[in-house]
Amino acid sequence: MDKATLKKSLCNCSDCSAGTFTLEEKGDDTTLRSVTLCDIPLGALIIKMDKIRFSNFLIDKKEIGFNKHSDYLVITDDKVVFIEMKSKKEVNQELLDDCRTKFVSDECSLDYADDVFRRLLNKNSFFENREFHFVLFHQTLSMAKSPIAPKDLSPNLTPDTFRKIPVVNGGTISFIRTI
Repeated sequence: MDKATLKKSLCNCSDCSAGTFTLEEKGDDTTLRSVTLCDIPLGALIIKMDKIRFSNFLIDKKEIGFNKHSDYLVITDDKVVFIEMKSKKEVNQELLDDCRTKFVSDECSLDYADDVFRRLLNKNSFFENREFHFVLFHQTLSMAKSPIAPKDLSPNLTPDTFRKIPVVNGGTISFIRTI
């Protein structure tokens, strides 16, 4: 599967040809409304995930979480970065559990897409050979109170080990910090 075919196949998909992209959230109670990612590899695709639903196939029980999704996916030649944006300043267990559920649901969605590409369209899997990274952007009061560079760059390769990055509303973060 190539990127051009993938782009035609996916909803809410945008090209990132300038190396930057502004991730946006809307909502009355949202205070983390935008974060600009810079240093994105040219040719990356960005997918807005919030509206993806499987409601007509499985009974949508909130505790299962299959209709919960992170906010964005950034797809490069060799990586997929799952990004969740939260206006919450406190990263508590409830928030961590919610993010984990969304990230696992997203993995299931990509597995499903690869099965469709492979079995129905006779295309190669697109996602299975890419390295996955999971990131939570959560609001902070000011960048002076948060580290300029993350101190802990432990691997964020699973939904259980996602990276937590504090950001200010309207702030800019290097894509390199997400991988």
